[in-house]
Amino acid sequence: ARAGHRNPHFLDAAWATDVVVGLWAEGLRDRCGPLLFQVPQQHPADLGGPEAFAARLHGFFSALPPPPPTGRYVLEVRDPSLQTPALAEALRDTRVLPALILHPRMPDLRVQWHRAQIDAASPVVLRWMMQRGLDQETAQARFSPFSSLQAPDLQVRDTVARLCRAMAEAGRSTWVVVSNNAEGCAPCSINALAQAIVGGASPRKTRVPSP
Repeated sequence: ARAGHRNPHFLDAAWATDVVVGLWAEGLRDRCGPLLFQVPQQHPADLGGPEAFAARLHGFFSALPPPPPTGRYVLEVRDPSLQTPALAEALRDTRVLPALILHPRMPDLRVQWHRAQIDAASPVVLRWMMQRGLDQETAQARFSPFSSLQAPDLQVRDTVARLCRAMAEAGRSTWVVVSNNAEGCAPCSINALAQAIVGGASPRKTRVPSP
C-alpha cells in the first residue's frame, strides 16, 4: 500500500538504532552475525545520484552505534550504477561490509568484488538470490510452495562453494544468505551447498578472486 511513497525513515540513523540495531545487539549479544541493510531497486536520481548517495550512507553508518564484537553491518544495493569508488570508500571508512549479490540485475561476482574493493582480510557476505532469466513474480509462481530443489543451479553452487573454501583457506569467514528463489527451496540449497563445500572440492585450485 505504501509503494511509490517516500519512506520518512530512510537512512534515519536514530530510527534504525531504536527499532533495529538496539534490539539486534541486545537480543543476540555475542551471537550476533551480519546485520544487512538493503537498498531496494530505485532510480539513482531519487537517491541524489551515486556520489551523494555514498555521502549519505557514510553519515548514516557513522551515526549508528558500534556493532557487537561478533556483529558487522552490511550493505546491499541492487543497482550496479551505485557501486562506485565513492561507495566503496564510504563503506571502508565506516567498517561496513558490501554484500555480493547473485541476482539477475547485478553483474558477475568478480565485477562486484572489484567494484566493492573488498579488504584482503575482511569477512565476505554473499546473497544467493535468483537465477538469471527470472524475475520475482516468475520465480514465486514457478517454485511455490518451495519444498524441493526445482531448478538446481550447479554452476552457481560450485562457484559459491569454491569461494567459501577459498575464504576458509585464507582464514576468513563467509556468510551466505540463500533465497527460496535461488533453486526452489532455501533449506535444500543450503544443505546442498554445505555438501559441496565440504566434499565437492573442485579440481581447480581454490583462490580468492583477484581484486
